[in-house]
Amino acid sequence: MTRGGLVIGILLSACSSNDGVWEPEERALAHWEEARSLLSAGKAEESLGAISEALVSDPKNATLWLWKAQALAAHGDFGLAIEAASRALLFRGDFVEALYNRGCWLSRIGDLENAVLDIERVVALGGIDRHTMAKDPDLDPLRADPRFSSKVPARELLATAEADSEAFFVGSRWSVVLSATLPAEDDALEVYWLGESGAPLELIRLVEDRIPSGVLVDRRLEYVFRVMGAGEGQIGPWRLAGGGLEATLGAVNFRFLDVPGRDATPDSDLRGVFLAPEQRLGSLQHTGAVRGEKRVLARGFPGDSLELTDQAQTALEIEVRRDGQPQWLAWEIASQPGARVAIRRDGSLVYEGNP
Repeated sequence: MTRGGLVIGILLSACSSNDGVWEPEERALAHWEEARSLLSAGKAEESLGAISEALVSDPKNATLWLWKAQALAAHGDFGLAIEAASRALLFRGDFVEALYNRGCWLSRIGDLENAVLDIERVVALGGIDRHTMAKDPDLDPLRADPRFSSKVPARELLATAEADSEAFFVGSRWSVVLSATLPAEDDALEVYWLGESGAPLELIRLVEDRIPSGVLVDRRLEYVFRVMGAGEGQIGPWRLAGGGLEATLGAVNFRFLDVPGRDATPDSDLRGVFLAPEQRLGSLQHTGAVRGEKRVLARGFPGDSLELTDQAQTALEIEVRRDGQPQWLAWEIASQPGARVAIRRDGSLVYEGNP
């Protein structure tokens, strides 16, 4: 889909109508605002008329030419849209949004050689994020052509999986990190375990850091395990989904050592272990506790303390950070129904219940 929402402003002066010098720009601004409203309402033909009127008053405005291109494309006139985008670039040669839209429309009509030139220049200039390009179906013809497929982002989530690569001894901590880059306005992430085998591991902590980077956010999920037994092999793969894209991440290797003669520890079932925090907590958005399928889930803020009855014990601690700064905490608790759970903040009781 073409990036109609890319153009978010226009450089026109809105001075007093008493000053006749600025009247053409004022008229252009009024027609542009009308065109924008009409295009947002899906009235491409009416929008085209309004933007053409704006160009009469301000014929060298690159942003207006791009809006005319958007209206033409919405009307299905891709050839004319390409011409209008070219006019925008005539007046502003490094206009990234015009380059990107023109590249998309060239791709749609099959002019892949020229389309890839525009997209390569967009990548060099920056301004259009990788996630947007990866989702854009207008670039699918380029992705499908072996000559150009390496020039545009693949239609998949940018994600990685890595693990501590050294040999670890029983009783020590070992980590797996899953990372994904998502749009900041739609950063919900789902993690799915695709593996068929387990490992002698116990998940004891999950730390997520959300690191904003412009219109994107990098989500880094570190799963911290306690090594329970000796063995070597692989765990994974995983499927990550978010922002309308997916990625399949390959398995990672592990090697755990123990003293000779100790009884072997059976592998743990890792299904349900590799989840994003929002998958684990579901609808628990505020301080409190609820009973899940097998365990109690509790949530609080950094610095809160958790109190449990003798029949309960913390099974997992979850911490979510933003740029390294703690945002909230959560706990999974192994307990029998009716066990007391309390959360204190600065010494005061902020939650108490028997979920």
